[in-house]
Amino acid sequence: MSSMEKMVEALRKVDFEKPIVFISYAGDELALADFVRDILLRWAENKVEAFVAKRDIPPGDNPLKVMMEGKLKHAKAIIPVCSIKSKISSWVWWESAAVWSQGHKIYPLFTNISANDFGAPLTLVCQGKEYFTKNEFTDTLVVVCRELAIDFKDGDFTEEEIAQYDKLRDEYSKPETSAKIFAGYKKLEMTQDLHEYSFVLEIENRSKRKFDDVMVELYFPVDYIEKKKWEYPHLRSQDSADKPGYICLIFSFSGLSEAAKNLFINGLLPGNKLKVFGEEPAITRLHYEMDHDRWEKRFRYEVQWKVYVNGGAPQEGSIPLNSIQYF
Repeated sequence: MSSMEKMVEALRKVDFEKPIVFISYAGDELALADFVRDILLRWAENKVEAFVAKRDIPPGDNPLKVMMEGKLKHAKAIIPVCSIKSKISSWVWWESAAVWSQGHKIYPLFTNISANDFGAPLTLVCQGKEYFTKNEFTDTLVVVCRELAIDFKDGDFTEEEIAQYDKLRDEYSKPETSAKIFAGYKKLEMTQDLHEYSFVLEIENRSKRKFDDVMVELYFPVDYIEKKKWEYPHLRSQDSADKPGYICLIFSFSGLSEAAKNLFINGLLPGNKLKVFGEEPAITRLHYEMDHDRWEKRFRYEVQWKVYVNGGAPQEGSIPLNSIQYF
């Protein structure tokens, strides 16, 4: 058989195989992906292959080859389980883009984060639905079956599935962890040889409930920050072992005095902003400076943060040092 004939035969084989629906998720939220998989398989009476990595990769197989070459390249649809954790995972974004680039559809299901907070580019190319709004969840899987021309059996949950769905909601919805982070700077004083700035970090409560606690890990280039040592009940500093050249500032709202908590408590309410760093009325002033020598080295650094709300998974972000000041 010639090479061309082998290629045609391979393509023909793929066409007659079950359509693959790739289910993408954050690593420790497998239960959410498995529930989608189980419902889809039952409704479609196993006429579809619902692939969940890494559980569906046989022992001893090359995981990247199976996932990318065997499944992702041939997927006819992808259902990304969108959460606070999957937002900060490059895999969900990459897998979704791989399927979309081949002209196939993305069907996002949002758990503990809104579509607006999950953000572009995913939300610009597909309409997502709420995982824990039952009719939106079921409508999504119905549409997937119809788009793949698969006759589906049911379209609803069994009593056992309803109990499992409610249990997943209790464990994984947690809308109170939805926060929007803003980072920037304010100019303080400019001279010919030295520019001084104040770093700004604000956390907006985008949920419907008051935050109980907020903790921040901030990594700042140590050569640029004015104050090198912080030791307060609510804010302390330490050298960053895994990020040489950075100081790590650890802020905890619960560490504030009762008087300070009462002063800033409104920042934890829905729709409000907790101003952790910045000028008054922020909780802490964080000043840094730039001169000609340090200006030349600015491209080496960025300011990084991890924000933990109510002890949940962190929301992470960064901003290049070069983008928060000029000289």
